[in-house]
Amino acid sequence: LTQWFNDQFHWDPSGIYVWVCKIRTYAMFILYAMSPYYIVLVCIDRLCRTSKYSSLRKIATPSRAHRIIIITVLMVILAYSHVPFQYNINRSKCFALNFSYYHSLGYFILIFYCLLPPILMSIFSSWTLILLHCYRRKQEKKYQLKIILPSKHRCGRNYQLLKILFLYVTTTIICTLPFSILMLLHTHQFNSNRQLIVYIKTAVLLCNVNHCTSFYIYTLGTPLYRRELLHLIESFRRRFVLRLTQVN
Repeated sequence: LTQWFNDQFHWDPSGIYVWVCKIRTYAMFILYAMSPYYIVLVCIDRLCRTSKYSSLRKIATPSRAHRIIIITVLMVILAYSHVPFQYNINRSKCFALNFSYYHSLGYFILIFYCLLPPILMSIFSSWTLILLHCYRRKQEKKYQLKIILPSKHRCGRNYQLLKILFLYVTTTIICTLPFSILMLLHTHQFNSNRQLIVYIKTAVLLCNVNHCTSFYIYTLGTPLYRRELLHLIESFRRRFVLRLTQVN
């Protein structure tokens, strides 16, 4: 919202109040970092649920998931705890005043925001698909012709999961890589020209698009999740009609 006010009305409170500068920048880094790592946790959860080891399958429970989410939030908060101490206001702009810190921050964002999450997603999801494929082959050998129809269904489901993974990872790389590259350029040209600032703002818009499109990729990218979304909408409609009928 503050970014939109700055773009539309040229009103940026982070360039006026120091506490807004520190809190807004800190919150922005934290929220942007949490989103892709939640998807990484989903990929790890899928891997644990398909493992042949009971100890790994026991990890994939709602209670442990809540604990892991809390631990992830705390780790991200600690990982970016240095940001409020380095950002300050100078010439009505909020940015890091230390050049060496700004330089290292560019590499930090490139590695831990742009590159690491897609790599982890690819590793864990590919591992899950391999396990599912091995499981299907074992079932086919065990039951032979009796398992043909279920195996086709599983194969189609696995293909849809792989398609979702490919779409999400591709979108993440396309939308976040320009921002990371421009941030690195900006760190090397600390007092950069206005054209580079415009490019960085456009790259930030791409990052926002990436976080906004993840829902649509998962729900509309494959027939499986489209059907689940339509089923969910239909269930809400039935509940509403039933409640309305009871009231009448």
